[in-house]
Amino acid sequence: MKNKIPLLLFILLMLQMVGMVKAGDVDVTGPFVAFTIHAPDEIVIEDPFSITIGVQATQDLVIDNFLIKIQDVGGEMVYEETVFKNLFVRSYDVPIKKTIKVSISTEGEYSCFIDIRYTVRGESHLVLASFTLGNVRTIVYDELKNKYSSLEASYEEVAFNYNMVKEGYDRVITELANIRNLMYIFLITTIIFVAITVYFAKRKPKTT
Repeated sequence: MKNKIPLLLFILLMLQMVGMVKAGDVDVTGPFVAFTIHAPDEIVIEDPFSITIGVQATQDLVIDNFLIKIQDVGGEMVYEETVFKNLFVRSYDVPIKKTIKVSISTEGEYSCFIDIRYTVRGESHLVLASFTLGNVRTIVYDELKNKYSSLEASYEEVAFNYNMVKEGYDRVITELANIRNLMYIFLITTIIFVAITVYFAKRKPKTT
């Protein structure tokens, strides 16, 4: 029984340090420090998304190592990065923020694991946390349908503008044709008038 007590205390301590929460704004706290991790609620495969990490401390401290890992449900690692290393953070200073870009190529469920090691006044601290990422999915039918509808609306607008320009062009061509016909009529009328004038001038009796 005596041997089990330290084991139970260790398990309780780990449960305080390790948490599993959902995506969004995730708050991870430890002695004298608070971390905020923001991840999107929805993720489209092969479309890079951002994870933003913020740090604020209530005591001067050094973040020895801030490691972030992303794994699928089978435990396969798809992303790993050391976000901070040997970073000095002043107490009550403006929060330090860093954004990392991640891309996932396969649809499914993924978990993000955080391993933070930092030192305050020579004392080492460990904070572990994990959270599930938002739904990693492909572009669904409704999104494709919306994009198609948008393209169709753009096409209809372009077609409408084209028809307006074509109607204006046809109207100008028709007006030019009418002007040309009027010019032909005027020319023919003028020729006839001149011919009649010449004819009557020749038939006018000569005076002696």
